[in-house]
Amino acid sequence: MPTGPSPAVMVAIAAVIAMVPIVGMLAFSSDGTPAPPPPPLPQDGPAPIPAGPGDGEPPPTDGSPPADDSDDTDPGRGVDVVPADQRPRLSPLLAAASAWPADTALVPLDRVPEAKQPPASEVNTLIELVRPLVAESLMPDEPASKLGRDAKDRLFLQLGDTTQGVYGQASLDMTADIPTLAFRWTWRSAREASEDTLAKRLRQVTSGGLGSELESPGTERRTHPLIKGPKQLQATYQLDRGGFGVTYPFLVLYITDTTLIAIFQQPAANHEPR
Repeated sequence: MPTGPSPAVMVAIAAVIAMVPIVGMLAFSSDGTPAPPPPPLPQDGPAPIPAGPGDGEPPPTDGSPPADDSDDTDPGRGVDVVPADQRPRLSPLLAAASAWPADTALVPLDRVPEAKQPPASEVNTLIELVRPLVAESLMPDEPASKLGRDAKDRLFLQLGDTTQGVYGQASLDMTADIPTLAFRWTWRSAREASEDTLAKRLRQVTSGGLGSELESPGTERRTHPLIKGPKQLQATYQLDRGGFGVTYPFLVLYITDTTLIAIFQQPAANHEPR
């Protein structure tokens, strides 16, 4: 049976994460205005539950139109997932992570100048944080070969490929001083941005363990009262501190018809809501 990261790996990851300052995530009240963050969560807890194999579904075959391939045909442009006029309405985390580099614009590490090579600890941390969260079928066999830097010298790990109907990127650098692990997933076929679509998309890209936790009745979920389809939807999850939430208790999500942004965030502590 597949297992999650070893205790030694989780201790090492937690030690790296603990060195970074932490901030909070915006929740939303019923009228769409920012509300105070959730109460502080316990700072101790058992190790994360083991991550099982992905329980993803095959790409839809309902004749839906293909996704926009502008990120493949115009590598210098990048991918603007969130329309500029919508960013002020979103969580600051999503606004900060709204534009992603094109896959073809990433420079493989073996072509990055020595002066800009990331430390081995940075590479290993990104890979080991991503591994227990992502469906096994989408995790590259040799993750180090799928790492690249963009024009801003941010480090990205490429996941999946176009033949699987869904592909993505992961980075620890999308939100600057905010300590997060961010994913951007793209599908070749479109679906309406609904809660049902969100659930199906998450089931396709997450590990079995994380997917089970997200669907657990005990997992707190909130949908933004104003951003909820049919073209876009924002939701937040508060993960179990006895499970995957031991590292990232908060998960903020944004979907369009072909794209999912997922941002895992550390707990709030000694901060003003952003």
